[in-house]
Amino acid sequence: MNPLKRGVLTLLSLAALAFLVFLSQWHRLLFPLGDNEGFYGFYALQMGRGLQLYRDLWDHKPPGLFLQYFLLGRIFPLDEIHLRLCVCVVHLLNAVLLSLLGRKLGLDRISAGTAALFYALFLFPSLLQPWSAEADLLGLPFLLAALTLAFSPSGAASFLSGACFALSLLTKQSVGLVLPAFLAIPGFLNMKKIGIWISGAGVGLAAVLFPIYLDGRFPEFWDSLTRFNRYYVSNSWDFFLSSQPYQAFEFKWLLTFLLLYGLPLAGLLLFLVRRTSSPQAPTTRLFVGLWFFGALASCFLSAYFYSYYFIALLPPLSLALACELQKGPGMRFYRVALFLGWALAAALATGLNVKGTGDKIFSFCQYAIDRLEADKSMGQLLRREAAPGDKLFCWSCDPTLYAYSGLPMAVVRTPVINHLRFLTRDAQAAQARFAEELPKYCVVSRAPQIFPEPDWLVQKLQENYMRVNFMPGTDTQGLELYVLSGEKN
Repeated sequence: MNPLKRGVLTLLSLAALAFLVFLSQWHRLLFPLGDNEGFYGFYALQMGRGLQLYRDLWDHKPPGLFLQYFLLGRIFPLDEIHLRLCVCVVHLLNAVLLSLLGRKLGLDRISAGTAALFYALFLFPSLLQPWSAEADLLGLPFLLAALTLAFSPSGAASFLSGACFALSLLTKQSVGLVLPAFLAIPGFLNMKKIGIWISGAGVGLAAVLFPIYLDGRFPEFWDSLTRFNRYYVSNSWDFFLSSQPYQAFEFKWLLTFLLLYGLPLAGLLLFLVRRTSSPQAPTTRLFVGLWFFGALASCFLSAYFYSYYFIALLPPLSLALACELQKGPGMRFYRVALFLGWALAAALATGLNVKGTGDKIFSFCQYAIDRLEADKSMGQLLRREAAPGDKLFCWSCDPTLYAYSGLPMAVVRTPVINHLRFLTRDAQAAQARFAEELPKYCVVSRAPQIFPEPDWLVQKLQENYMRVNFMPGTDTQGLELYVLSGEKN
């Protein structure tokens, strides 16, 4: 095939893939911001106002994630439509990189393209929240780029591979469990190549962490990253082992996951254990296997088992299934047709909501859309009503309230009140700081997982605030809005 025809075919394939990815998410483009999206978007807004991560804005996640949101916020508003479209671009990038990685593994163009097709089809069901701009998704392009570049013998490619892996690690630290997959890459264990790769990783880490070190925030960053995460993991497993209703929900979630992805997962296991005459098969199987099981282990670090964790499984799963299509015994084609047919049937059944299939799966995706809609309504109301300089205090765990309102936090460094157990000084100083400058707006959540408001807050609300029915006749999902007395007629 001449270069012109090949270029046209490549562009058409890319356009078709982009359309398929967009089609998988188009009816989710206006879904309200999730909790984490609200968190990251609000922090990005505050960082733009000069506040510093870990010092003024507390969180237990690595800084690369917030840096991505900060940079995106310089390009477009961090509202749902823009973030959802950004997610589509990330998915398309993942699919393209997956195809390129397949070529590095020796797959022909059709087989490598099938990996991208599998990935796109796996995005149709809602179970893994594929519309959400979560850390698990935003770190994938860096990881895929790192794996693809690591196959190149070039020193520059090895350096960039290390840098991309560092950026992936700084977006989601659990990606470190995928590191053993690099050891299965041919030629990677060459000492010179490893040295160059480590140098690139060091530069990537330094580019993000060195500014934090220079202004003295590194101890705060390290304490946030280690102390809370140790508690997070241990507490989640304690909760899982002691809560039978939670175990029952997770069991039903697992059954739904196996219904959608069980047959493709069986195909991956078949690929890993089946004998083959291909000289490249053992290396490819080891690479994909280490990658998949590393990603799987990352989903089980905590026992919260949030559904978006499992988005990390889709790239190695898609690649393993595509490897079955590589030239060889004719039976491989029928196996791939079976897996592809299953993925297509799941995509159509959920996308078209056949017999309520899509709604049933959505009910297990751990996305509290009613509560998030209430957060959005209140946040937008506050944005319309607020004047410059107004501040918001939320006794809640709903970061989306801050994201939609755009108002700065009053009193504490985190929008999640339950985090105050790790911010002792902030918790102790909250009463005095609240009294110094009463915020114009206060929101109190009655959700069962929120700590009851302290006596001092109850007293301040009674003495200085009046409650406003911000959504008459609607379910406010336990949110109560208070406005400073004398500020509203």
